[in-house]
Amino acid sequence: MNRSLLLFGGLLVIVLGGFIGYLLLLPPPPPEAKAVEQLATEMKAAPQPPDITPEFEKLIQAYEEAPEEAREPMLLRLVLEEPPSDLTPLLARIRTLEDVEQRRLLEKVLVRTWAMDQESTVPAFEYAQQIGDRELAEILIKAIIGDWAQRDLPAAQTFVIALEPDAPYRTEAMLALTEELAKASPVEAYELISTHTEGPLRAEWQFALFPLLAKVDPLAASQAYLELPRDERQKPTMAALVDAWRPVDQDALLAWLKAMPADQQALQELGYTLVIRKWAEEDPQQAGEFIHTLPVGPLQTNMAGIVARPWGAKNGRQALVWVDKFSDPQLKVPTAIAIFSAWAEVDPVAAAQYAGMLTDSPVRDAAFGIIAPLLAAKDLKDAADWVSVLPGSTPGRLDAVEGLATVWLQEGGEPADIYRYMQTRLPKAVRTPALGRFYRAWARQDVAAAAKSATKLPEGKARLSVVPEVYATWAMSDASAAAASAEAMPPSELRR
Repeated sequence: MNRSLLLFGGLLVIVLGGFIGYLLLLPPPPPEAKAVEQLATEMKAAPQPPDITPEFEKLIQAYEEAPEEAREPMLLRLVLEEPPSDLTPLLARIRTLEDVEQRRLLEKVLVRTWAMDQESTVPAFEYAQQIGDRELAEILIKAIIGDWAQRDLPAAQTFVIALEPDAPYRTEAMLALTEELAKASPVEAYELISTHTEGPLRAEWQFALFPLLAKVDPLAASQAYLELPRDERQKPTMAALVDAWRPVDQDALLAWLKAMPADQQALQELGYTLVIRKWAEEDPQQAGEFIHTLPVGPLQTNMAGIVARPWGAKNGRQALVWVDKFSDPQLKVPTAIAIFSAWAEVDPVAAAQYAGMLTDSPVRDAAFGIIAPLLAAKDLKDAADWVSVLPGSTPGRLDAVEGLATVWLQEGGEPADIYRYMQTRLPKAVRTPALGRFYRAWARQDVAAAAKSATKLPEGKARLSVVPEVYATWAMSDASAAAASAEAMPPSELRR
C-alpha cells in the first residue's frame, strides 16, 4: 500500500508540474482583462450604500409619474417627512430620474433641507461641491452658505475663510457669506472681500459694497476709496460717499477732498461738484463764500458756475455783488451771465432795471440779450419801452432788439408794427443794424414773407443790412431754395 501511495503521489506531481508548465507557456492576459478584473475586485470590496426605504421609493416613483400640478404636495412630503440622516442614497436615486427639471428641483430642495441640520451642513456642502451640474452646484452652494450664515454667522464665516484657495466653488461660498455679512456689518463684509478675494472679483465686490460701507462709516469709506481700482466706477462711488458723508460732517468731507492726491484731480472736482450742488440748493450764500477759499483756476470757476443759477434765482442782486469780488475775469463774466439768466427767468423786471444801470461791459451786453425776450414774454409793452432806451449800439443791445422782435412775432404781432417801432422808437444810430436783426427774427418764422419784404426795401443801407440777414437765415434751413431765390433777383450791386 505504501508503494501504491508513493506511485500515486509521483504521478500527481508529474501532472501538476506539467499543467503549471503549460500555464507558464500561455501568453499573458490582455491589459483590458486585468483592468476589468481589478475593477470587479474593488467593487466587491467597496461598502455598498444602504437602500432607501420602500416608502421613499414609492414617493419618488409616484412623483415621477404624477401630473405637474400634483407634484408640489408630493415634493413637500419628500422634504417634510423625516428623511434618513444620510441623504446620499436618496439623492443617488433621484439622479436616476429621466426628467432633468424634475431631478434638479428635487435635488435642490432636498440638499438645501439636508443642510439646515447643523450637523449635516458640511456634508451637504461637500455633496454640492461634487455635483457635475455646475449651475445647480452654484445655486446650492450659495443657498447652503447663505442659510448657514443666517443661522450662525460666525460658524459660517469660519468655515468659508478656512476653505483652500483652490476649493471648488470657494468664490460662490465667499460671495454668499459676504451678502449676509453685509447686512450685519458692511465694514466686516468689505474687509472680508478685500482680504480673501483678488483681481476683478474683489474690485467688483468692493464697488458693490462701498455704498453700504459709506452709510455706516464714511471715514472708513474715504480711506478705502483711494485704494479702489482707477476706472469709471469711481464716479458713482464718489457720489455714494458724498451722499452719505455730507449730511454727517460736511467740513470733514471738504477737508478730505482738499487733501486728495494730485493725480486724482478729476475725482476731486467731481466730489466738490456734488457737494457744492447740494449746498447751493440749501444755502447758496454759504456755498459761495466757501468758493472764495478755493485756489484760483478752473476748479474755482466751475464751482462758481454751479452756485450762480440757484443763487441768482433766489437773490440775483446779492449774487452779482458776490461775483464782483472775484478777480479772475474767466470766472466773473460767465458766472455773472449765469446769474442774470436765472434772475431774469424769475423776475425779468428787476433784472432789467439792474442791467440798465451797469456800465458797458461783456456782462451788460449778455444781460441785455438774455433779459429782453423774457421781459417781452411777461409784458411786451414794458419790454419795448426798456429796449428803446438801452444805452449804446453794442451787439448786446442788438441782441435785445432781436429778442424783443422774436417774441413780438410769436405773439402775433404785425411785422409792419415792429418795423414802425424800429424806425420811430430806436435811436438813429442803431436803426439800420436793428432792422437787420428784426428781419432775421422774421425769417426764422416766415422766410418767404421776410424775403419778399426785404427785396422791396429801397436801395440803401437798410436794404444792404436786411437782405443778407434774411438770405443767410434762409440758407441755414434750405440752401437750395435760398440760392434759387437769389438767382431770380434782378441784377444789382446787392446781388453781385
